[in-house]
Amino acid sequence: MSILHRALAKPVLSGLAFVAISAVSAPAASQITPSRSVSIPPAVNRPPTSATYVLSDLTPLFTEGSLGPVERNQSVGGLGANDGTPLVIGGQSFSKGLGTRAPSVIAYDLGGTGVYFSAWVGLDDAAPAGGSARFQVLGDGALLYDSGLRLDTNPALFTGRIDVRGVRELLLVTLDADDGFTSDHADWAQPVLVSKGRQPVRDGRAIRRVRGQWEPVLSWPVQPIHATLLPDGSILSHAGVAASGPGDPSPGASHDSTRVDVSDPATFSHFTVDHPTEELYGSGQARLADGTLLGLGGFAGRNGGAASGQPFGRDQASLFLEGSGAWIPAATMESARWGTTALTLGDGSVLALGGSDAAAPGALRPEVFLGGAWRTLLGVDLSGYLSVGNAPLDLTYPRAHVAPDGRVFWSGWDEKMGMIDARTGTGAWSFQSTREGIRRAWGTSTQVRPDYVVLSGGVDQIASNGSAVRSALRCSLGGANPTVQAVDPMLFRRADHNATILADGTMLVTGGNAGHADGVSASPWRVGEIFDPVTGKWSLTSRARRARGFRSAALLLPDGRVWTGGGQDPLSAQVYTPPYLFRSDTSGSLAPRPLIQSAPDVAAYSQTFAVGMASGAAISRVTLVRLGSSTHGTNSDQRFLELGFSQAGATLSVTAPARGHEAPPGHYMLFAFDGVGVPSVARIVRFGPPRPTAWQLLTSTNGSAPLARHETAAVTVGGKFYLIGGRGFRPTQEYDPVNRTWTSVGVPPFEMHHFQPVVVDGLVYVVGAFTGGYPNEQNVVSVYTWDPQTNVWQVVSSVPAARARGSAGTAIHDGKIYLVGGNNQGHNGGARPWFDCFDPATNTWTVLPDAPRARDHFLASVVGNRLVLAGGRTTDLPNPFDKTIPEVDVYDFTTGLWKTLAENLPTERAGTMAVPIGRHVVVMGGESNAMTPAHGEVEALDVFAERWTTLPSLVTPRHSGGVGVLDGRVFLAAGSGNQGGTPELGTAELLAASDVLAAEPLNLIVNGGFQRGLDGWAVAGGGELVADAGIAAPSLRLVAGSVQRTAPGQPGQAYASRMLYRLTAGGSAALRIEYLNSGGSVIGQAQSALSVSAAWRTAEVLFSAPAGTAALRVVAAVSGSAELTVDDLTLALR
Repeated sequence: MSILHRALAKPVLSGLAFVAISAVSAPAASQITPSRSVSIPPAVNRPPTSATYVLSDLTPLFTEGSLGPVERNQSVGGLGANDGTPLVIGGQSFSKGLGTRAPSVIAYDLGGTGVYFSAWVGLDDAAPAGGSARFQVLGDGALLYDSGLRLDTNPALFTGRIDVRGVRELLLVTLDADDGFTSDHADWAQPVLVSKGRQPVRDGRAIRRVRGQWEPVLSWPVQPIHATLLPDGSILSHAGVAASGPGDPSPGASHDSTRVDVSDPATFSHFTVDHPTEELYGSGQARLADGTLLGLGGFAGRNGGAASGQPFGRDQASLFLEGSGAWIPAATMESARWGTTALTLGDGSVLALGGSDAAAPGALRPEVFLGGAWRTLLGVDLSGYLSVGNAPLDLTYPRAHVAPDGRVFWSGWDEKMGMIDARTGTGAWSFQSTREGIRRAWGTSTQVRPDYVVLSGGVDQIASNGSAVRSALRCSLGGANPTVQAVDPMLFRRADHNATILADGTMLVTGGNAGHADGVSASPWRVGEIFDPVTGKWSLTSRARRARGFRSAALLLPDGRVWTGGGQDPLSAQVYTPPYLFRSDTSGSLAPRPLIQSAPDVAAYSQTFAVGMASGAAISRVTLVRLGSSTHGTNSDQRFLELGFSQAGATLSVTAPARGHEAPPGHYMLFAFDGVGVPSVARIVRFGPPRPTAWQLLTSTNGSAPLARHETAAVTVGGKFYLIGGRGFRPTQEYDPVNRTWTSVGVPPFEMHHFQPVVVDGLVYVVGAFTGGYPNEQNVVSVYTWDPQTNVWQVVSSVPAARARGSAGTAIHDGKIYLVGGNNQGHNGGARPWFDCFDPATNTWTVLPDAPRARDHFLASVVGNRLVLAGGRTTDLPNPFDKTIPEVDVYDFTTGLWKTLAENLPTERAGTMAVPIGRHVVVMGGESNAMTPAHGEVEALDVFAERWTTLPSLVTPRHSGGVGVLDGRVFLAAGSGNQGGTPELGTAELLAASDVLAAEPLNLIVNGGFQRGLDGWAVAGGGELVADAGIAAPSLRLVAGSVQRTAPGQPGQAYASRMLYRLTAGGSAALRIEYLNSGGSVIGQAQSALSVSAAWRTAEVLFSAPAGTAALRVVAAVSGSAELTVDDLTLALR
């Protein structure tokens, strides 16, 4: 027996109690022998100068073990606590120690009081044969001891005395051999600490600057399988709705729609914005350039005919309108997709990649969404990325990123990688290769820099019993083709984890399991790891209170913390405060933060913009992190950029990213770091191409311009604007908004004018055109398609002869082409209310109910499930301009019914150009009998609120030009400057209409659309929230009652208050504004009486607040037996 062990056989003073430690003999084959003894102080009644402790008797800061807890004074057993056996290594028994299953970590906060640490290490004899492990001791992150690989046949190994003087954090780490063996029972026997003080361990607050801190657990109203950070900084999360309630969408359960929650991270208050029709479980999410959230695909059930019961998807796409809490349909995809990756590309388009359809092998052709339409990448076949026996799950949430050259890097999740060129046309593989010898299913792929992607963990098979790997890879995207190299592995083998880019550009890995676990895992990881892309090294975090594995999500918040939720504890969430938010001293207190006082909401690429700080203290870094969308370990949209800047006092001059391939258009969190690496709370800034909020004439870089023409039309395809047709044989022109050039791309096969082209699967369809001269134009019966990539025109069908006409409105909904209105007699009368549907897939026509009135010389628009007809006339001689139509007609695809809105088009005119933008239809220009020059007015209809808004007027008034939309920007070209055909215009102009509409007057009424239920409202009498198909969010129904809310008011200020309402007979109702003084008393009021209406109408009160006004109370009230239903209450400055 050694001197040390003879000493330990005696009772020793632990500082708080005597601990008897049994004698232990050193194994004969021990490789390390103590060189000198440790003095044990006598037991006297004064504080010892040093004390000896056994760590298994002390409380660790945290422990993390594989497949079960870390055990005290016994080996690890099964999955429960205290189910192990006595510690035995190589036949030698130990009475004290820590039993683990590798990999594991045990952390102690020594507070710098330690002197020496020692232990006997090895594989426990109770483990199955074949085990191996490596033992390491780390002090404040530095490696102090490494045992090398120990086998289960080796005897116990003594570590020797390890110097831990000054060490604050002591980590005992075991690693497995990455051999797939999961029963590596690794013991720390007789783990002795010699310490200088009575308190050998601390509470860990002093190492928060190293490990960070997990905040208390939050309850969450839905299982956040999917989570997205919205541009206002709130978290949108959702799961699925099953027959048994929120949670696991199990086979056979009823899946109809989705519970969607929005939470404010400042208070973690919640409100509901449920999707009214779609099951979004298994969908993909990405943001359009204007910040609108696009949700793709979803869950349509399970394939009962397949033994595996694999899920299959939906072809739907939905837009979430943050301001109103509404979900509206977008154009449907060609393929149904469950588990699709949605990725915003450098031009602002969104790529839908992978996903399962109704049967194996999955959705093999990616699609691109731009300008409201989808383009299928027929040149990209994903079948080569399927592994035998694993389809269709190989295509579930594939990992993909935008490379610096604009191509899409496919990084997995199988063993292959490749580069897809999705920028134009049908797309193509430009590179394909094998990434490595293993798959990384349920692992992560994270773009930590524009040219640097990190892959971590995953399993080499899809099956639920697959064992995960620790390894990580760096994929470099700076060259012609990606290259791969290994980086340091994680401590823990992980699958089902999340990887989140932090404000400083490091990557936080949270949660996960030792293998993929479709359900509750017996081996979840609560300790996270942080990867530094600069050093290539990993460090550990503190331990979370809840496990987050399969079906969890994680997001970086604007305050620099990380939110994570779901997983094994499905209705909860937790927030992690990273190390950079703590002081560098030992207090464990949060550090003071630099404060951004001003920053632009929007910045253009390559622009230098000003950021105002609260003080002139030195700023060391300015960084960007793109808002994340997380589900199933995928967060493809997140990316990190370091920005160049200069500082003059409290003002930073910051240079925006150069182009969309580096920073795809959209919203980013902008952080400023002080001199010690503490970040500010982020300001959210939208980056992208220039976005004028007043109409701006387009100028080219090479002197090219649109050809002067009128009665022309335009479409956007593949990020380009195409000007087509017009009176005479006019060539088609392509405008490239990136290079700012116009190019002629050929002449159509005939003279086409008075038409509205639409795009289906990348093909331009011309349906319902005129040809020939004024006034006896002929109807074009044939249906033509044009492929912008091949410049080929084809006749694919024909309009039924009896329904042929030109000057009609044409629109797309759910993959079908709708032809409405028009004229079958040129300019000689013949305006029609006809409504027809053409299905390109089946080449069939269907006659639908006529519109409420005939009209021609207009454009149709689809917003959500509504077809909107605004503008136009019934053309006839001798004066073709005098029969303009003020009424606005709307067709509801859900109900199959037409209605006429209460509010007319504010400026009555025909020859208008119209496009949908979010929840609005924007109507531009036109001609009328009221004036000889063309109209320059631009007006926008909120299709859900049924309200008109005036936008900036055109630079050059015009009618009958071509119009198209790219990422919320409206491009308008050609047309005529007067009534009729002269002068034809050869100019184009641009407006960022989505930005202008987003900047409408601020609604002073919070939750005016009841998106957050009745939060903030006072309801008297009978009132209940009801769902209504005609309105985007819940509405409030009142019976003999009222609803009211108070808002700030200023004397002398002019206001407008509006609301949508419906009212039955049997009583009276009003929208009322009460003026309140500083004491809360009513000093006056203004009101508008409401009329009985079965349809939605708008009530409006225009007023100026009188002297003495301190606040305004908005009241909607009804009396008698009438029912009043209200929604979208607003109060805005005039």
